[in-house]
Amino acid sequence: MLLPRLLDKCRADLAGTVDEYHTNCLLDQEFLQFVGVDHNALREQIGRGNGDHAILDWITANQTQPRSP
Repeated sequence: MLLPRLLDKCRADLAGTVDEYHTNCLLDQEFLQFVGVDHNALREQIGRGNGDHAILDWITANQTQPRSP
């Protein structure tokens, strides 16, 4: 449930429409630490226009804290 919100906020930030929401907030950081993915690297993937499924595949391939389904 955290990842879709993180992705939406990051896409809004990249588009300049993030408004009062904050990207890389403490909750985002906890999720990123849990999976072991760097915020800037994730932001770069999102900026490429990748969809949610492609981002999840990228996270799974690049996480430093592998988790089982």
